[in-house]
Amino acid sequence: MPRAEASRTPVPFRQPAGRIMNITEYRTLCAQYPSLRSLFSVMEALHDNIAIVGKDGVILWVSSCFERNYGISRDEVVGRTTYELEAERVFTPSVAALVLKTRRVVTLTETAQSGQLNIVTGVPVYDQNGDISLVVSYTVDPAYSLRLYDEYQNILSAGTPHEEKTPPLPYGGVVYASSAMQEVLENVRKVADLDTGILITGESGVGKNVVARLLHHAGQRSSGPLVETNCAGIPDSLLESELFGYESGSFTGARQRGKPGRIEQAHGGTLFLDEVGEIPLPLQAKLLEVIQEKRFFKLGSGLIISIRFKKE
Repeated sequence: MPRAEASRTPVPFRQPAGRIMNITEYRTLCAQYPSLRSLFSVMEALHDNIAIVGKDGVILWVSSCFERNYGISRDEVVGRTTYELEAERVFTPSVAALVLKTRRVVTLTETAQSGQLNIVTGVPVYDQNGDISLVVSYTVDPAYSLRLYDEYQNILSAGTPHEEKTPPLPYGGVVYASSAMQEVLENVRKVADLDTGILITGESGVGKNVVARLLHHAGQRSSGPLVETNCAGIPDSLLESELFGYESGSFTGARQRGKPGRIEQAHGGTLFLDEVGEIPLPLQAKLLEVIQEKRFFKLGSGLIISIRFKKE
């Protein structure tokens, strides 16, 4: 039985559509997947933040490592939806929401409410009808990753004195073999210093974000911020405020002091918009004006903000 349930009085699970899933239904769901219950103790021993999310976005279980890294207790998470926590910026974007939307494995860079960046992967679990029944997401504990890196460096330094050292990899450590990838990286080198927007195309999983990072670090704006945004991972209702920011009182639930958007945060650096084709058409037109004119308005403001960034 999940620890979150055993440690407190069972509560109804809220869902986006407003329907209530009671604890009996939740137990029925667990009964359908008995292997999950037997794996809880194993998952607790891992150094990963693990979360199990239902098909309606309800968070059913999180590991204790999740509590430490996101600064929020299980009691505040289990039973709520991933959409709610994303809106409250406990983590943004929500990988589970994107998995439910795209029906495929998704890996992305998320931002925790502490400002910490995490690489998180969401994996869909399908039922016998081919429908998504659960999403399992995991994030490697950054502190544990650093310890692994230190151990790896110790292994490298333990080599024999006469052992030849491997020369640094070109192109930021990207390993490749094909002539097509060689051409891509040569083009990256050529356009990195150009102060213009760059369109990166390719199927999901081919490494568009890797190319964006290479362009940023090889260009003139490498000392500035690199702001990466997965547009498909942010609900349409929140996307405009996330990109453009807003002033105090712009809408119900807005912060009292307002909030800068991703565009403003990229000033002097690089703005990488992933899955830009998922942006609603009216918002695409507004974004095009920003790219062309390098200026924009926050929501609820009439003040023009000029911006300098490289858009990818």
